Amino acid sequence: MTVDLLAPFLDAFNQAYIDVATEQQAKSLIDAEEGIQRIVEFINLIRHAIRGAYLQGKIVFGARNPGRHEQDDDMPSSTFHLLHDLRDVDAVVIDDRAINKEGFAADRQGNRSPVATTLDILADLERRGAISDRERRLCRHRLRQAGVGLVPVDTEELVIAVQHGRPGHGAEFRAIRESLDLAILRELPQFPAEIRWLASCWSAIKHAIIQVWEVEPDPTRASSYADALLATLPVPDDWIGRWKDPPPGWSTAVETAMMSGLLIPVELSDTALNNYLNWVDKKVVGGLHERSPRTYNAIVEHVKTFVMAISEESNDIDLSE
Repeated sequence: MTVDLLAPFLDAFNQAYIDVATEQQAKSLIDAEEGIQRIVEFINLIRHAIRGAYLQGKIVFGARNPGRHEQDDDMPSSTFHLLHDLRDVDAVVIDDRAINKEGFAADRQGNRSPVATTLDILADLERRGAISDRERRLCRHRLRQAGVGLVPVDTEELVIAVQHGRPGHGAEFRAIRESLDLAILRELPQFPAEIRWLASCWSAIKHAIIQVWEVEPDPTRASSYADALLATLPVPDDWIGRWKDPPPGWSTAVETAMMSGLLIPVELSDTALNNYLNWVDKKVVGGLHERSPRTYNAIVEHVKTFVMAISEESNDIDLSE
């Protein structure tokens, strides 16, 4: 390549042999070029979108910090400029966790604006009818693939994802599972501030486990979907380190609540209920008495309390009305 002889050499000889390692290097270079090309294309799309919106009067460029110049080696980032002057700013949309974990951003003049994220924008666009539910799910999938942390998940999203491809191995479902794994590996959430995120994931997965039995008539396939979802359910002991001061008995209490919720599938119709209970007995309850008697007894007491509460409410109904 240094003397540009490769092209003349290939023209002069019918066959040429090179080391196999060169093939891997060539493939890596091709992949890198394709990746760079995709990045350039996205940057150009963003530039065109900004230019078009600016010409239509939909974009106003914010103020820059006059104390710095482009030539400065220690020039502050675009985030610094963004937060320099928040006058007339309705909200700051930013995905930097060092900032967006706070409810408001403030500049040096004391102006404050609420902080939002890309997830908030997606939710608002869906409420306005600007994007469909499918488009919202696709955008959240792309965020997970890009490594964005603490992306929430809902029951419908899980049910749809687990049915795509081989149970538990489709691209959407794999991205959800890896997003949860990445959050704990990177030690992202800080409890109790972000315990609602984890609790919402637990709740969504639990309801999805039950829901797949309603939407999938084939018990074998429904069982495989439920197995994949159950394997995704976060284990409380894995997350206890995210507490600075864990509440006493937190892991046991959370596991009891999760398992008890699976034993009370109130939303299932009679048609799916029997198959679901057979699966629960085999995959959830089976062996729990021997493996963890304390947890088993706690779950039994939790379910008893729930059933008694329902019974008392039924007795309180005035049938004469």
